[in-house]
Amino acid sequence: MPACHRCGTSFDPLGQVSRQSACAKCNAWLRCCLNCEFYDPKSKNECVEPQAEPIPDKTQSNFCELFRPSQKSGSRAPAKAVSPADDPFEKLFRK
Repeated sequence: MPACHRCGTSFDPLGQVSRQSACAKCNAWLRCCLNCEFYDPKSKNECVEPQAEPIPDKTQSNFCELFRPSQKSGSRAPAKAVSPADDPFEKLFRK
């Protein structure tokens, strides 16, 4: 069964996952690259499907017609972003 890329909560796609579908637990978009069977961070455009259009933000809902809910388990969230409070650039220029 597919699971949310951010928190790992299972969801039932019931056919197609709509563009507006969000995780019931963490409110992350479900129809996004990180929840797709074709997502691979090591591939060109991070997608193993050669016909897919490049999608800049893999966490956002998109219109990709090739989307297929991933059956892979575990969190597929990208590396945790540095918060503004921990960012050295922000510390340097903080008022």
